[in-house]
Amino acid sequence: MKEHALASSNELEQLQVTSQIAFFNELQHESFDQFEYLMQNSKLQEYSPGEVIIAKHDKSPFFYSLLRGTVDVFSADKPGPFAVGQLTAGQLFGFLAVLNDQERTATLAASQPDGCKVLVTDFSTAGELHDFSRVHLNTKLRLYRNAVNNTRWKLEVYKNATKDLTLTQELSLFGLYEGEKGSVEELDFLANQCQELASLLDCWNDVAEPTIEIPESASDTPFTKVMSLFKKK
Repeated sequence: MKEHALASSNELEQLQVTSQIAFFNELQHESFDQFEYLMQNSKLQEYSPGEVIIAKHDKSPFFYSLLRGTVDVFSADKPGPFAVGQLTAGQLFGFLAVLNDQERTATLAASQPDGCKVLVTDFSTAGELHDFSRVHLNTKLRLYRNAVNNTRWKLEVYKNATKDLTLTQELSLFGLYEGEKGSVEELDFLANQCQELASLLDCWNDVAEPTIEIPESASDTPFTKVMSLFKKK
């Protein structure tokens, strides 16, 4: 994995890097000071094909924005020949565990054959849920809304793929916020939904059928395996 910090980068580079990430793109128009603050706590990382980005059961304050390539999602502790999901450029990931202050519930690795490039943001400076001294209420609301919508979308994909009536019923229990928009009450509502949705997603990740086949890396092809036997001799 290769990385470099964004804190010393110029404004143009920061805007170019985040232009395809809806969360950051909208934030820099709404509150450029908040955008800059998160950029000061972010860095760029490049991962080789098959390299693990997030390990199941780990705990860290980082969430990720996928800038280039794809990322495979595995319910097991290590990447395997089949994945339960795949992320594409423009998506945020890893934020649910950060917002819920929980361990990671899946392993994510850079896809074959090209690897990926991500923006890594340290959210530890955001403080407690109701601490708006550094990361403001509107910024937290934007991220929590993203987390809820993204997780519901993943569960809808599972539901449509499995046609499972239990998941349909469980998803129907998650209502929409009907109070004052942009309030602390909305943030509390979204934070509660993040925890409940995370538990449901964790259960379905464990039972989901891994159907996305992972191509062999160049180092694992039959030819290289045979050649490695000769080298051992």
